Amino acid sequence: MVTKHGHAGGRQSRRTPEYGAWANMLARCKPDSPDRPIYYDRGIQVAERWTRFEAFFADMGPKPSASHSIDRIDNDGNYEPGNCRWAVAIVQANNKRNNFMVEYRGHRMTIHQAWRQAGEVVGFGTVNMRLRRGWPVVAAVEIEAVPVYGKRETGSHVWAA
Repeated sequence: MVTKHGHAGGRQSRRTPEYGAWANMLARCKPDSPDRPIYYDRGIQVAERWTRFEAFFADMGPKPSASHSIDRIDNDGNYEPGNCRWAVAIVQANNKRNNFMVEYRGHRMTIHQAWRQAGEVVGFGTVNMRLRRGWPVVAAVEIEAVPVYGKRETGSHVWAA
């Protein structure tokens, strides 16, 4: 196939990262894709306009850096203009369907975002444990763990909040 956009690669050149992202996006949404349960079976489709690379590139533009990849803003939405962006890994990690969302200081965010915003006062595992035990979000991410020395069967110190 002859292309005029110059992104697909060929004898003298390599395909561009944008073309690779576009090709992978199309492949993910096909019924014979190994990712079928994640995309096709959930009804995730590619906008008709984006079946042509030129239109995709006109809407998305070049990747800002090699660290960026395509991200759907609404994970239940399609690959289409207005629902896609170039995003780095941490942004995409905070935009996953399986994230546990909390209300922290008036904003809806992931537990990880709340922990980071609170200044990482305690370990992230401690925050998760506290939340599983029913602690309020603010307390779970903001209260420092304080060592309380005393005897236990093992003779080591214990930690209390």
